[in-house]
Amino acid sequence: MGSSSTVNPTVRDGGTIDRTCAILASLIRGATHDRHSIAKTFECNVAAADRYIRALESVPGIEIKKLGRLRIVQWYFTAAMKAAGVR
Repeated sequence: MGSSSTVNPTVRDGGTIDRTCAILASLIRGATHDRHSIAKTFECNVAAADRYIRALESVPGIEIKKLGRLRIVQWYFTAAMKAAGVR
């Protein structure tokens, strides 16, 4: 049996899945991010950070708020539960 950290050689995402999961985990732990904090914290460029934000928009509980030109990304437990149909 292989370890859970075994990489599938047929998947060539350049760390995209790992980074997306790390950003989501950070948000679930209570962090608030914008494109610049994602770029700095997760070592990617700002354009890639924008793509991560767009990908995370479909995750239940993720809310994006605009403050002027800045888009702030947060995860809310209650919003995630509502999306899951839990009352």
